[in-house]
Amino acid sequence: MATSKTGTEHSEAGRPVTRVHLSGKLTIARAKEIKQEREEAISPGQEIVVELTDVNAVDLSFIQLLWAARREADVSQARLRLELPLPESFRRELVRAGFFRDLDLVPTEDGEAIWSAGWDRSL
Repeated sequence: MATSKTGTEHSEAGRPVTRVHLSGKLTIARAKEIKQEREEAISPGQEIVVELTDVNAVDLSFIQLLWAARREADVSQARLRLELPLPESFRRELVRAGFFRDLDLVPTEDGEAIWSAGWDRSL
């Protein structure tokens, strides 16, 4: 199940924050639902915080949808970040799919990492 909540919360930069809480299995069977949730959450100037703490399974289709959300946010001048901690199933799928090396998961000089709370480079 996915739920979005836009509240009175604002980021440090003063952006309105939308929290997207995803739970359960994030697999190809739910791709259409997750894609719709993604499209509804992204709007110009918005900060989107994706919470994955209740996720128990992930496949490559979810990672691809998340990467697409990052690109859409970038075009919309929105900011997208993942809430920590990241579930073990998500981290395992990133390793299995080879994303660690490809996406530079090692924190950069300023402490940012693509799949962590630092994944917010005005994506």
